[in-house]
Amino acid sequence: MEWSLAGIISLVLVAFVLIQQMFVDQADARKIANYSIPGEQCDSGYIIDNGDQYEVHSAMTMANGSTIPSYVSSVDCSLRFRAEANQRILIRIVKFKLEHSVRCEADALYLLDGVEDGAALMSKHGYGLCGKTLTLPNYFSTTGNGVTVRFVSNGETQNDGFRMFITPFTTGDTCSGFRCSTHEKCITADAFCNGANQCEDGSDEPPIEVCNSAATLIRDVRIHCAGLLFIISFLMLFLSR
Repeated sequence: MEWSLAGIISLVLVAFVLIQQMFVDQADARKIANYSIPGEQCDSGYIIDNGDQYEVHSAMTMANGSTIPSYVSSVDCSLRFRAEANQRILIRIVKFKLEHSVRCEADALYLLDGVEDGAALMSKHGYGLCGKTLTLPNYFSTTGNGVTVRFVSNGETQNDGFRMFITPFTTGDTCSGFRCSTHEKCITADAFCNGANQCEDGSDEPPIEVCNSAATLIRDVRIHCAGLLFIISFLMLFLSR
């Protein structure tokens, strides 16, 4: 039985594409969707619901000839995020420094418990967050499956801005993703070893040696799966002759 050169080349190419795609999928899956304020989605009415982990930060600019970047002035921008119906959302603020004012009436970050107009503020004192006294990291959890992040700045003083991670989670007995060691939050498996602490206890970012071992194991499994697919393809091609 003779094999055509075209058939052999096709088989090799199929295996190569499968192996390559496995590594691409793995890398893309662990990426965190990134949004800036202000940005394209500001106040468009669009609800962001196509991911399982997000980073939101203030867009930075050089203001008034300064050599130090600061957040954009004269902004009133809202981003709305919605998770699955059975999920809630954890917000982890890792950077925060805004202009201070009485009751945060100048520049402020507002976290609203939902995506609907009139959703309740999540801050305990009943107004926005401002200044630089917020203990970091700082955490907020929604009561439902949506959150609105609103940032307001006037045209006066700018500062270092903010950065946060938004991660949907469940708290049931079963977990198909990664379960944080404490608080029993179940988040996406892609949050494990992705370089960003998304559990309150940091258990999703163990020592680098553990992450490297996990990455090696995943790579080996994918390679073996690709090899198995190659063998199956070879047998199917052989039997079809």
